[in-house]
Amino acid sequence: MDEVVDGCAMLARILEPRNVTFAVEAGFPPERLERLAKALADAGLEASVARFRRRHPQDFPGQLAEALGLPGPSGAFIVEPTTLVALHDAVASNKAHIEQFVFVGGGSLKRQAVLKARIGTPIGDLIEECGGFMRPPDRIVVDSPLTGSEVADLDAPVTRTTRAVLALSAEETRRAPERACVRCGACVRACPERLDPHMLGKLLRAGEAAEAVARGVAKCTGCGACAYACPSRIPLVELFDAARGKVGGQVHD
Repeated sequence: MDEVVDGCAMLARILEPRNVTFAVEAGFPPERLERLAKALADAGLEASVARFRRRHPQDFPGQLAEALGLPGPSGAFIVEPTTLVALHDAVASNKAHIEQFVFVGGGSLKRQAVLKARIGTPIGDLIEECGGFMRPPDRIVVDSPLTGSEVADLDAPVTRTTRAVLALSAEETRRAPERACVRCGACVRACPERLDPHMLGKLLRAGEAAEAVARGVAKCTGCGACAYACPSRIPLVELFDAARGKVGGQVHD
């Protein structure tokens, strides 16, 4: 935590922002809040601490701003803690970014952990550090379980952008054949952009791409929440990705 706060203080001196906010989830332990307050005081950094209720996909600026009650992400510069640690190491220790903090988890592992791994380390080494597999994984995914990329083997390396390695069990991947839409509204409730995924998917399958664009399909961030919530397992994200590709992949306000 000291390195995170020190890195933030360095960045604040460079950017000179109007204010600095540390966003922590609602269940952040009180003793860690006290430690954070002490670290801020020691660093001489004036910053507020805001709690938010975790909900996927809050790594997107719009959703994080909404969770924190901010008017919007415009003008905000959002930085992950690991980036601040890398900045601290580069300035204070003249250390290049050769290591990365990686969350290793999933229902197929014996235990979960956050590990500091050298860039280029095979992900199989991280899994071994966590005790190996408790059961054969259904999929191994790098980064988000909904939007991350599936890897074919355990020799895939840790990169500078690797945030997580997930060995997902069959219960977590929820593989099932596609069925007819039952119009339950689960996809609508799950969408953080307040779109109507059911209607957009119906329009795209009917060849009405222009109408889908008019109804906001280009605002889809590809977070995967709608497809995960869908009990009929309709591949909504695949439909929306294809549609955004046809309109240049641009997100319109």
